[in-house]
Amino acid sequence: MKPTVSAERIRVALVEARPVGLSFRQLVAAAELSPSQTRRGLGILRDSAATSSPG
Repeated sequence: MKPTVSAERIRVALVEARPVGLSFRQLVAAAELSPSQTRRGLGILRDSAATSSPG
């Protein structure tokens, strides 16, 4: 699976869970990804947020 697909699945799972949030295990289950795919996807989301934030 492409890393960007993992990131999108994680983003969707987090949006659906708000404002409660998810533990890492819950995020893995909600996104239907392996733990390593979830970590990689979170890294992509973090990098994307850092590059797109103003300032």
